[in-house]
Amino acid sequence: LHLPVGVLALAAIMEFFVFSRARSSQFLAPATTFALMVGAAGAVVAVVLGSFLARKGGFGFAEFYAHQALGLATAAGALLTLVLKLSADSFRVFLWPYRLVFGLTLVVLAVGAHFGGNMVHESDYLTKYAPAPVRDRARGRDRENGLPAETGRMAEDDLLDRGLGEAFGPGSVLDSLAH
Repeated sequence: LHLPVGVLALAAIMEFFVFSRARSSQFLAPATTFALMVGAAGAVVAVVLGSFLARKGGFGFAEFYAHQALGLATAAGALLTLVLKLSADSFRVFLWPYRLVFGLTLVVLAVGAHFGGNMVHESDYLTKYAPAPVRDRARGRDRENGLPAETGRMAEDDLLDRGLGEAFGPGSVLDSLAH
């Protein structure tokens, strides 16, 4: 399910070299189109397989719905990016819209991947083994008042769960579109 993330990231790196007009850009442009084809098709397959995997349950409520909605948005964005790239390649139109949509799709992909990581590894997976000063700062430790790191973190997690639940949970607009 993670292959489309890597393929779309590769396509972004290749597009950067095309955009910067590197010497190899004339060879990379068609390869970028191919990578977008593979990435968009893979994103659609990942959404379908992810929906099957979701039926087993056991995922955190808010993060699951956010990951699901952002995965759908990433697949749709990848397909739109591919259509605009094909238009840009064939007719020399839609080049800037293609790059804009591709960039937005990558942002949505990154946020969705973050929520997926939180589902699998829990919300502290990036800081769990970090040095103490980094871990304390990331967890919001209030050194002046001596509050433990978890005090501020739990309030943030509750707020995050409530906000994501309203945005992506059952009964939301996105939930009605998904069903």
